Amino acid sequence: MFWSDYGSYARVGKKAYMYIDYGENIWWAQTGCGYTNGKVAVPMNAEENENIISMSPANNVWILVDDSAVENQWVNKVTGQTVNYTNWHPAEPNGGTNENCVVLTQSRRWGDYPCSLKFSYVCERSLSSFKDD
Repeated sequence: MFWSDYGSYARVGKKAYMYIDYGENIWWAQTGCGYTNGKVAVPMNAEENENIISMSPANNVWILVDDSAVENQWVNKVTGQTVNYTNWHPAEPNGGTNENCVVLTQSRRWGDYPCSLKFSYVCERSLSSFKDD
């Protein structure tokens, strides 16, 4: 597979990412990624956390983790499973039921925010998913 086979996505580590420099709420971010057969990125470890934020030149970005179903039970919305990896800012999460979605900040840390706010986002795809395009 050649680099150009990833279209607007850039191969970084074991996944391909595409930065969207347009502020959307988390629901529209999910829709936007879906148009390219991707999903809003979810870091599974410190390396992926760094890869995702490295795609954003200067903005905080949504990641697809929330606690909307059960307060303080942070769930990867792709898998439906509680997240094993987190990288919270020391003062986070702190929003209670008003802040159920997660933003990866330029400090490489996570913060909880209202899902209705608008942030840039990074879509991700597995490298193997490009075989189907």
